[in-house]
Amino acid sequence: MKLAVISGFLGKLQDRFCGYHEAKEIGNKLDLLGQVKGVTGVELIYPYDFVDLKSLQEGLSRNNLQVAAVNLNLKNDAKWVRGSLTATEASIREEALRWIKEAMDAAAVVGSPRVTVALLNDGHDYNFEIDYQQAWQWVVEGISAGAKARPDRVLSVEYKLNEPRVRTTIGDVAKGILLCQEVAEKNVGLTLDIGHSLYALENPSESLALMKHFKIQPYIHLNDNCRNWDWDLLPGTVNLWDMIEFLYYVKEFGYDDWMTFDVFPSRIDVVRGFNLAVMQTKKLQALTDKLDRDTVRKHIQAGDPVGAWENLFNLL
Repeated sequence: MKLAVISGFLGKLQDRFCGYHEAKEIGNKLDLLGQVKGVTGVELIYPYDFVDLKSLQEGLSRNNLQVAAVNLNLKNDAKWVRGSLTATEASIREEALRWIKEAMDAAAVVGSPRVTVALLNDGHDYNFEIDYQQAWQWVVEGISAGAKARPDRVLSVEYKLNEPRVRTTIGDVAKGILLCQEVAEKNVGLTLDIGHSLYALENPSESLALMKHFKIQPYIHLNDNCRNWDWDLLPGTVNLWDMIEFLYYVKEFGYDDWMTFDVFPSRIDVVRGFNLAVMQTKKLQALTDKLDRDTVRKHIQAGDPVGAWENLFNLL
């Protein structure tokens, strides 16, 4: 199990109302992550984590960390407020594409296999605000051009229903799959964030199965929520059985890539919180491994939920 943490959660955090923890330079963030047992990777934020490349590389080496992904931030800067790849100004769209290409190059520098990007400002708030077909075409063109720039790196698109936009252009797994199919580049994948899937009222296991069916490369973010907002809670603390089923299919489909904690540790100690996340995930995987897979398949093929749940509760 290759576990990582997003670097953005290791320093100062901010929601709409409050600030949490202290700001840290990337070297200090990586030293903090080095205290989390069982985590061997980090998802870095581009461009902010790459300002001091020497400190970054020294921090990775000092803490024996690999880079699971480079997270391209196309949402925080004011210029992206009205869209990045779907901005009506051609100059903004061109700059967004330039950032994608730069992030792909940065991924190569730090040895990351991928760039993940959530196009959260690409969408709309009101009816009659955007040209839906044009917006979709601009996303297709931008992702296609970004992927072609570095065929040796994966460009993984993270879908999310909304925030900060009321509705995002790539809001659920179905739109993500359509995007990948239309782009038709082998190095374009999807980031399956458990919380985003839950919030979109999806079953994360089904979403993973659809990606498997359509031969789309997944990258996984682990967290949890109450299906009413993207709370980024510790995985398995709310939707326990969804997490167990998801880990069952992770193994069933032979997924052996990174699983990265996308957890917002606002009111908890950062190191203790991520140590707990590791423990929870490993214990849930161990519990899932106790399932007899032939028995599970038998109940599924028979459409027998009673037998399936008798089997599940016998684990407890």
